Amino acid sequence: MRRDEPCFNLSELNQLTTGLNQVLHRFQVIIVVRDDRLAEYRVDLGLASDFKRPEFRIPGGVVVGHGRIEILHTVAELQEIADNLRHTPFALPFAPADLTKEYYDYIDELPRLKKAQSTFGPTHALVR
Repeated sequence: MRRDEPCFNLSELNQLTTGLNQVLHRFQVIIVVRDDRLAEYRVDLGLASDFKRPEFRIPGGVVVGHGRIEILHTVAELQEIADNLRHTPFALPFAPADLTKEYYDYIDELPRLKKAQSTFGPTHALVR
């Protein structure tokens, strides 16, 4: 694999190693275009427990239809993106919702919605 080859996809995945002692490792899976075909190259990055960031995929090309793909990046470009992602702390761009609380709030609110009953308080008024 050359760093200037056209790269269709780069993924970092946690997978079991082969052999008797199967251990969960992080693999960098690189799919390149070689002789008008996709070829896969794997790099073992070490134990999966050493990585704080979850698995990820970086597309390097797009399918344009009729069995054709357009490659937008090289192996070197996607590896640089992967290195930056791997060393950047992971955080969601939003706070996850508490779906259980929202469900029970909805069940509690439903009868009042049906009756069009308004609620008033010292800091809040909800007119239905």
